[in-house]
Amino acid sequence: MSTSAPISEPVSEPPEPPQRSSAATSAMTFATASAPGLAAFGPRAGGDRCPGALRMHEAADGRLARIRVPGGLLTADQVRALVNVAVVLGDEHLHLTARGNVEVRAVSDRDLFTSQLDSAGLLPAASHERVRNIVASPMAGLDEFGSPGVLGAGFVPTVRALDAALVAEPALADLSGRFLFGLDDGRGDVLSLEPDLAVVLLDPAGNEPAEPAQPAGPDTPGDPLVRLVVGTEAQAPLAHGPVFALADAPRALITAALAFLAHAREVAPDSVWRFEDLADPAAAVRAVRAAVEADVPTRATTAPTRLPLPGRRPANAPAAQGGPAPGVHVANGSATLVVALPLGSAPASAWRLIAEVARAADGLVRTTPWRSLVVGGQPTQTADAAAGVLTEAGFVLDPLDPWTSLGACTGLPGCLKSRADVREAASRVRADLLERPRDARGLHLPVYLSGCERRCGHPRTTHVDAVAIDATTYRVGRADHRDAPAAGRTLLRDELARAVTAKEAKEAKEPVTDRYDYLTDGAEIYRRSFATIRGEADLSGYDPDEERVAVRMIHAAGEIDLTRDIAFSPGAVAAGMAALRAGAPILTDVQMVASGVTRRRLPADNEVICLLSDPRVAPLAAELGTTRTAAAVELWRDRLDGAVVAIGNAPTALFHLLDRLHEWRERPAVILGIPVGFIGAAESKAALADNDLGLASIVVHGRRGGSAITCGALNALSSTDE
Repeated sequence: MSTSAPISEPVSEPPEPPQRSSAATSAMTFATASAPGLAAFGPRAGGDRCPGALRMHEAADGRLARIRVPGGLLTADQVRALVNVAVVLGDEHLHLTARGNVEVRAVSDRDLFTSQLDSAGLLPAASHERVRNIVASPMAGLDEFGSPGVLGAGFVPTVRALDAALVAEPALADLSGRFLFGLDDGRGDVLSLEPDLAVVLLDPAGNEPAEPAQPAGPDTPGDPLVRLVVGTEAQAPLAHGPVFALADAPRALITAALAFLAHAREVAPDSVWRFEDLADPAAAVRAVRAAVEADVPTRATTAPTRLPLPGRRPANAPAAQGGPAPGVHVANGSATLVVALPLGSAPASAWRLIAEVARAADGLVRTTPWRSLVVGGQPTQTADAAAGVLTEAGFVLDPLDPWTSLGACTGLPGCLKSRADVREAASRVRADLLERPRDARGLHLPVYLSGCERRCGHPRTTHVDAVAIDATTYRVGRADHRDAPAAGRTLLRDELARAVTAKEAKEAKEPVTDRYDYLTDGAEIYRRSFATIRGEADLSGYDPDEERVAVRMIHAAGEIDLTRDIAFSPGAVAAGMAALRAGAPILTDVQMVASGVTRRRLPADNEVICLLSDPRVAPLAAELGTTRTAAAVELWRDRLDGAVVAIGNAPTALFHLLDRLHEWRERPAVILGIPVGFIGAAESKAALADNDLGLASIVVHGRRGGSAITCGALNALSSTDE
């Protein structure tokens, strides 16, 4: 079996991969040459241990094989092939993962197993078998949601072309098995999974860039358009990446992945698997965008695209269901069947049955990251009968069945690290919920049971976490983020059903509520806020230090377009940081600015001085015929040389300081000129920015400004920590 060339021709031959351009070739060459030992790339703690079809995991119940299913697309024949290997060589079940891949457990004969997959076209290249991680909106073109720009075939041709291009690019064999490509049709389902690289379809009816997009390449005006979404942008409501034709998406994503590899090897060759592992993901985003813009014909537009909120669902989906709702969906003259698998697993006999249903429809079984299967193109007159047959086989088509929102890791006996049989516990929870009236069975958040703190396979969105302490006891609470450990009460297994329903959870004072769903982790709020800003704001004109300060200022203002008014004189940020490290004082015009400085961030316990309440100020203001804030500037002189000046309220203070600096020899290290108002604010800041004294400055042009923005800038100068 070859380890670098395709193993065999797939069942359905994909389109020819796009030719690699000179830009992509350069990115690959850099990635290949910049660090020795390509095969050792990305060994984070203990290395990338994601199992595959060739590199299996030795579990307690035998070998576990994970078969990548790009875009979740399986032909009916491929499903039958998987059924055969599960029956003959495995545990007679097929299991779905959180990325829509398929697992077979207890594999008895490794060589025969891989030979059978090879014959079915499920292993096109040994070298790339673990990196073919592509998720696509499973209902694209099958229902009325998402963008109408993709109809009929949905993303099928794009997935096939991307997979072929990925396998054809030798350098991309070095991606981590966790790196994820995404194709989102505009409904936000794939973006909620936080892919590393994705394209989102633009809706011609309203989601296209606000400014007229002009073609910059040979694509025709009728081609659907997509926008590149990179790294943390998937968590933000706006995207700024390049826009191009859907037909160019495979080429763009391959170029982007090569650029990521090149950047990752340059900055951290031994620790980066995904964008989230980078210390400075914004730099990687810029590098990736630049590579794509140099290689792919793009549409000229500066307007960002408003992305769907992560996890946005059609109105008919139950509250805790992240993907398509189980049931029969009728649109465009045909029916689509969506079936959920209890805990992501179904016997081979059930899979064999759905393959036959697909054979009578469009011939495809689509696996989803929400552990469900989708069959489109079903004749409407036979859809209900097919749904009944699949229900009898054990699939779930009732959107209010608790199985649609209950998940669990492998647990005992399959995993020896587990402390409990979590799947049996999940079955008990469902049984308890089924005793209630049908309209009271639904869960307001997904519930996930884990056998240990690793929480393998848990959702990346807000959910109820139940982590086993021992065989019969769980720690239950809400997890606001994929990395947040469960917090809350300790409960017995038989109390779980009561604890995970919203009404009784509130009565028990659990941190789970159906009234308001909001984030409570302060550090995570900051992280997501900064990720949103970096995803939405155009920060391309700043160097890294200026970008960090601008992000803090935008965070304080809550206004992404503040970037058009923020201006740094050359070296201003470096001068301010150096002054504070050297112990320079901070001089402020008002007490509100002084109070907003986070003292623990100050590098040298710097003195923060506001003299507005000094008893000398009022008489001095009367004498000079000016405001108190301007008069207080007169008292700064003995502390001014080398100081950091922060004016966040009064234009008169800034004008007065500039006047005095034409007379005084003292020079501050930097002036933050950010007063707010309708009279004099814009003019005073323009005077500072255009000064002929060589003063270093940070300003927000126009009427906007204020204490909060000024404090944001000061806190960014004080420390590089976010």
